[in-house]
Amino acid sequence: MHSADLLTDRSRLTPHREALLELDSGRRFSYADLNARACRLANFMTSLGVQAGDRVSILAHNSVVYLDLFYGLAKIGAIFTPLNWRLTAAELSFIVGDCTPKVMLVGPEFSGVWAEMQPSVDVGRVISLDGADVAGALSYDDGLAAAAPEEPARPALDGESPYCILYTSGTTGKPKGAVLPHRQILWNCINTVTSWGLSERDVSPVLTPLFHAGGLFAFLTPLLYAGGRIILAKGFDAEQSLRMIQEEGLEARFARHRAHAELFWAGLEEMDLGLHVEPQHRLPTLTTVRVPAGVDEVAVRKTLLERYNVEVGGGLGALKGQVWRVGLMGYSSQRKNVAMLLAALREILGR
Repeated sequence: MHSADLLTDRSRLTPHREALLELDSGRRFSYADLNARACRLANFMTSLGVQAGDRVSILAHNSVVYLDLFYGLAKIGAIFTPLNWRLTAAELSFIVGDCTPKVMLVGPEFSGVWAEMQPSVDVGRVISLDGADVAGALSYDDGLAAAAPEEPARPALDGESPYCILYTSGTTGKPKGAVLPHRQILWNCINTVTSWGLSERDVSPVLTPLFHAGGLFAFLTPLLYAGGRIILAKGFDAEQSLRMIQEEGLEARFARHRAHAELFWAGLEEMDLGLHVEPQHRLPTLTTVRVPAGVDEVAVRKTLLERYNVEVGGGLGALKGQVWRVGLMGYSSQRKNVAMLLAALREILGR
């Protein structure tokens, strides 16, 4: 059981469905487009001598190239090893020395950082993205265009084969590479799609950097597994993000969360349970409920978990023991879940 065919299989199921909007360039890609690019990437890397087990790194802001690498390298058993561009040249040099990538891709914003790194690292091939000024580098666009779009031959892979290496920040020492196997990539997709109720109708922005697990695995890979659509931003820009929500139809998801939150708030008020946050400052995804006087708030949370399989958070810091924190996000934000939780609270509290 490996994950090298995730994009291949999805492109066969829904080849013409839009999978990705790259916000910075305005380019749109179908599932067939993404898979063809991933195949070209795999064949491009093979032509450079990359084999199963070799690492390939990227130092760049978000773009479709991350998806080329993430899905394409898996097809040939190579290991995706993105670099945290927030680190200094010295910190990055340590990571490169540790993972020893066979190929390094460098974006234009980081050509200066790469120049600082070069004297202390040894990388066989360097590839320039978007015209980055990197001495002796190959052109990514030229290499991708010249490579064949056909599926490459698969090496022997299983669930334990390394898929990617993500490095920790190194706050307690040197950064450490966490090796994520193929089985983790697949099961994260399945678990996230199932628990959050994702489907092909969902659209999600990805504003977080794709060198991090949050960017890769919270929405991007699970939603593409389900056949949904990703809107990929180069980085976070508040004005651009709000415009994207308006233009790309994401407001439907927010409207659903708002409607279910208001239903929940009304039910709580019927039970005379006060809300800690004033109406103008409330978030639809998180409701803070005041614990009634004389109620054992820990016992209530324990009963909700054991009897109803509902986990509610307690207060933190100065609010410890005084409030409950109830999340209504993703799969939880459904009318049936709101009704069930309200009924459970009525029974437990006798209201």
